[in-house]
Amino acid sequence: MPARRILLIAAASLAVALVSALPAVADPPNRTCPVTGAAITPGPNAPQEMVNGSPVYFCCNDCVKTFRGDPEKYLLAVDPGKCPVLGNPARPDAALRVVVNSRLYYFCCENCAAAFKKEPAKYFPELVDPVTKKSFPPKTALPHTLYRGQHYFFAGADSKAKFDAAPEQFVTMFGEKTQ
Repeated sequence: MPARRILLIAAASLAVALVSALPAVADPPNRTCPVTGAAITPGPNAPQEMVNGSPVYFCCNDCVKTFRGDPEKYLLAVDPGKCPVLGNPARPDAALRVVVNSRLYYFCCENCAAAFKKEPAKYFPELVDPVTKKSFPPKTALPHTLYRGQHYFFAGADSKAKFDAAPEQFVTMFGEKTQ
C-alpha cells in the first residue's frame, strides 16, 4: 500500500511538471475591429498593427489609420498583451507607450517603460530593419535614431543613412491625430 501511494504521488508530480513545461497557448486574436466593432476574420491578409509583439486586426485600412491617431482609445477594446519587461498585463496609456521600428509596446508601469527606454535592445530576440525589412538580432551597439519620439534601430550604418535622408518614407507614426 505505501509503495502504491508513493507511485501515485510521483505520477502526480510528474504530470504537474509536464504541464508546467508546456508552452503557454497564445491568446486568440481579436475577432472584432477595435475601431468600428465590426466582425473580422483575423489572418495574414487582414489589416493589422503589432502591439507588444502580437497582431491587432482591423476591418479595413481606414481603421488602421484611425487607430494610429489614438491607439490607447482603441486598445481598450482588445488585449494589449504583456509588459515586455515584467510580463504583467500591459496598460494602454500614452505615458507607457514606446514605439520601436514602427511597432507599439506598452508597459505595466513607469519603471518598466524607463528600463525599456534605457536598454531597448535587451528585450527583443530580433528586430526588423525599417529600411531593408530584414530581421536582425539586436545588439547594444546598433545604429539607432530617435525620430519624432519613436525609436528606430538598424542592421547597419547604410540603412541608418538611407533612413536619415528620408525618414518619412520608412516610419509609421502613432499618437498623432489626423483630421
